[in-house]
Order: sequence, then structure tokens, then C-alpha cells
Amino acid sequence: MLAKNSKENNQPIPNLDFNQKVEKTKEIFCLQNSISPEIMNSERYLVNFRDKLSNFFSRILSEENGEEILEIIINILEEHYRYYSKNSFDEFYDFTFNELKKIYTEIFGDVRLCKFAYVLNKNPSVYNSSKHMVTLFIEKFGISNYFIDSFITDIFNLEYNLSKLQENISQQRLEISNSLCKFVSLTNDNITTKRLKNKINHAIKNLEENLSDLDSIEEKLRKKRKNAKKVFKTTRFLVLLDDFSGSGETIIDYLNILQKYLPSTVHVLIFCLHGMSIADQKLYQWRQNNTNINVTVKFFTVDEKFFDKIKSLSQDVLDKFKNFEKNSVLDEDETKYILGYGETQALVTNYRNTPNNTFSIFWKKSENKKWSPLFPRHEKYITKEYNLFDANQCTFIRQNIYDSFTNKLNDYPDLTKNKLLGVIIFLVYTNQNEQKFFKNEDNDVVNELVKDYNSNVLQDCLNHKLLEDSEGHYTLSELGYQLLEKIKLSNATLDSLAKSKVFSAEDALPPGSKFLPNIST
Repeated sequence: MLAKNSKENNQPIPNLDFNQKVEKTKEIFCLQNSISPEIMNSERYLVNFRDKLSNFFSRILSEENGEEILEIIINILEEHYRYYSKNSFDEFYDFTFNELKKIYTEIFGDVRLCKFAYVLNKNPSVYNSSKHMVTLFIEKFGISNYFIDSFITDIFNLEYNLSKLQENISQQRLEISNSLCKFVSLTNDNITTKRLKNKINHAIKNLEENLSDLDSIEEKLRKKRKNAKKVFKTTRFLVLLDDFSGSGETIIDYLNILQKYLPSTVHVLIFCLHGMSIADQKLYQWRQNNTNINVTVKFFTVDEKFFDKIKSLSQDVLDKFKNFEKNSVLDEDETKYILGYGETQALVTNYRNTPNNTFSIFWKKSENKKWSPLFPRHEKYITKEYNLFDANQCTFIRQNIYDSFTNKLNDYPDLTKNKLLGVIIFLVYTNQNEQKFFKNEDNDVVNELVKDYNSNVLQDCLNHKLLEDSEGHYTLSELGYQLLEKIKLSNATLDSLAKSKVFSAEDALPPGSKFLPNIST
């Protein structure tokens, strides 16, 4: 065990020793996770991985107890950390497919017996990787989109709207009650009395509208429950895919709603890439207590909490690690992420994102403490709901970009204005994502924006040398960046272009337009 270090007396490791540690850790990490050179260049987390690892180690050493913490981190990366590449997901899809065959048919020929659904959050509009996984799974095995369920998604949207309305109604009733008490206590202040009376009347009107909406949603849910047997008449299996379960709570919340509507004749099959043992235990217990619904859960990998399985590490080491994350990584209001959300102590990243249940030292970015993690969690998955842009936002994005290049770009005579619009949307998207584009990421946002304008947008960017093929991913070229600079979009993001009109134009379209004009060439 190394002695306590501090920023002031920390003695730097000789460069040769340090570089050897970095190289060794990188090689073992890649070996442990079956990461080939091809994979390293095709996934965002792994591009320039050695440099990222070196910077990560250096940053750890600059903090108090840095050397001791680095020893733990090296051990974790070399022996315990699980990185799931796109290839790993393909193995998981094969595992799922084979398990399905085992469960109900040796040839898995009659897919009509199955429906595929997403493991949704209580708020279905919050981004969930399950949808992306189901899409990739059915594409891999040539299964028609017809077998993707929409009935359950509708139920979850209604259930969420119902719960929000119930919360609002409770709050409104409390506010009305308080206002009535205040109204009764007033004596001779006619102005105040009149204002309060108007406020109460307005609140009662809003309450009545919400109660009417509540009745409407409850009626829709009653119809859903009544129609469920008909909808699932020919369905024997409801198949769900997910990438990670830390506590099991998301799946349990899902099942609690699902069991109210799903006929007992349907067998629910949940396949999860990586789960913590606590999730496995909680789901087993839930199934024991809820026998009215037939549920099977299969994990590709089950893992224990790190400090639980490494018995040789003392409580003192655990305390130092927790203090390191608290003092060097997390801001004051983020202590819930010490050792991962809920102290889950997960050690997992996949090629698309890192769960917040993983030790925060690996994924949490901090502006205040200037912490740069090795596998930064994508902010769109953590800080806000993630949806495709709505109709108004799509209009603003397209119109702003169209206005930006109208009468300014004459260098691409082979591209119609529609195709050029698609190209520039694509370049803005690439530029905002560290000037890199990876085909294996969830790029639905940009795909939806350009699909009606340029179905060959990536190839057009390559043909005009606006992107460079970096053997596994694509990088914004100098020409591409210069084009964005020329039309003043080099600092733009799709989000910024979606908020309002940035450029003025006489032919600007009104909000709500889907903006699919027949732009002349």
C-alpha cells in the first residue's frame, strides 16, 4: 500500500515507467474486452485511446492520494472493467436469438408468435437505448417492423400523462383550499377580495379542465385494457431487450404497469446485456411475488459490486476512493454518483454510452473541477429528455441552414439545393460531435432531418471532400470546416438552429411547416 500523497509533495513517476503503465493497461484492457485495432478506430470512446488513457492517468496523479487511486484504477481496467463494443452487442443479439429458439421452437420459424417491445421509463419520452437495440436486432435477423409493438408504448404514454395529471390535480386542489381559507379570513378589503375571488374562479376552471382530461385518459386506458386480449390474440411471447440494469428498478417499474394490461397468456422474455447481481436478485424476488404474469429474465453478463468482490481491499481504501470522487470529480450537488448512482459500483461502458451506475471517476465530466473522464457519459442521455426534433424545430433548422447558404455557395453545381441542404445539416451535426461521425452510433436525429432531402448524404460529403474517411469513422475535413465558416455555421449546433430564426429571409416559412419545398436547382 502506497503512502498518502498530496498535490504539494507528489513525486511524478518517471516518464518511462508511466508510459509503460499506460501501454500495458491499454493492451490488457483491449485483450480482456476483445478489442481489435479495427474496433479501436470505429468507436468514439476508443479512438486515440492510448492518449486518452495517458491523460486520464496524469489527471489522477495530480490529485491527493493519486498514486494509490491510480493503482486501483489500473487493476480495474486490466481485470474488471467491461467494455461492450458493437461486436459485443452482435454477440448479445446472437445469444438472444438462440435463447428464443430454445424457449419455444428449435428453428425460430414462426416469428408471428412474437412481439418485440421497448423497456420504457416511467416517462416514455426520456431517451432509452432499448428502442435502438430492438431496431438493430430485428434488422440483423430480417424481422419485419410489423412485429414491433406500439400498443404498449401507447399505454405507457397514457399512464405517464395520467400520473402527471393526478399530481397537478392534487396540487390545484391544495392551492384552491388554501385560497378559500384566505378568502374567508378577509374582511373589508374589497380589492383584495375581488382579486382573490377571480384567482379562485380561474383555478377552479383549470381544475375542471384537468378533471375532464383525466376522465378522458382513464377511458382510453379502460379501452386499452379491454382490447388487449384481441391485440395479443396471436402473440405468445413479448420480447424485450435492454443494455444495462443496475438495481432492476426500471424493469420492475415497467412490469408493474405492464401486468395491468398484458393477457396472462403472453410470456414476457427480457434479455439484458449486463446486469448487477442486485438487479438479478430483485427481479427474481419480483417474479416470485407476481405470479399473475409469466416473466423470464436472462442476463448476458451478471456482475458484483467491485468492493464486494475484492475482499482484499480495506475499508480505508474504500473511503479514500469515495473521497477522491467526492473531492476531485463531483460537484457538491452530485454526491449521489459516488461509486456510481446509488453506490451501484458498476464497471461498464458500451460503445454508445456509459451508465451513471459506473464509478463516476470514469464518466462524470466536471466544469468546476475540470475533471475529464475516460468514458464521458453523453449529456443528452443524462441531463434532458432526448427526442427527435418536433415539426417546428425541424422547420427552424432547415430554414436557418437554407437561408445561410442561399446565394453564397456556387461551388457545388452537381448538388440541388435540397441535396446541399442535407449536406450542410450533416456537416453541422458532425462538427458538433467533436468533428467525427460514427455510423454505429444512434444518429436518428440527423437521419430524420436529411432523409427527405438527400438519401446519399454521406457519400456526397465524401465525394466533395467535406469529410475524410478515417478507416472506421469519418472526420470533418478542412474543406468541410471552411464551408461552415463561410456560411457562419462553424459554431452552430442543431439545437441552436432549432430554437428560432437565426437568418432573416423573405421566403421564411411559418412555424409548424414540415418544410418539404420543391426547391429549384
